[in-house]
Amino acid sequence: MTDDQIIREGLFLSYRLTNHHNLEESSLFPLLALKMPHFRVDDAVLVEQHRQIHGGLEVFQRYLENCRTRKSELELQTLKSKMDSRGDVLLLRLDQEVEMLGAENMKKYWTPEEMPVMRI
Repeated sequence: MTDDQIIREGLFLSYRLTNHHNLEESSLFPLLALKMPHFRVDDAVLVEQHRQIHGGLEVFQRYLENCRTRKSELELQTLKSKMDSRGDVLLLRLDQEVEMLGAENMKKYWTPEEMPVMRI
């Protein structure tokens, strides 16, 4: 891959993750929070994890934008360090969401009749 391709793909990833988080926070989490306490906005763990992930994405995106506009030169080690800085919290959050949204856990909070009519 060329530097420009890496920058483009990195920015695309950043935009998609930001969009994903925004949709979760504005649509999905409020719906789930009706019955699932760990999706409530007052859940300090969820709020802190999303704050850290957003902060890391902003730093990552700003670096790539600077590379795209040639204000900075793309250095793969710098890019990797920016990705690694929030990778642990992102992967932890993904693991937790998979567990929380798994069938067995969802059955604790939602009836089979409620599931198909959930509007997301």
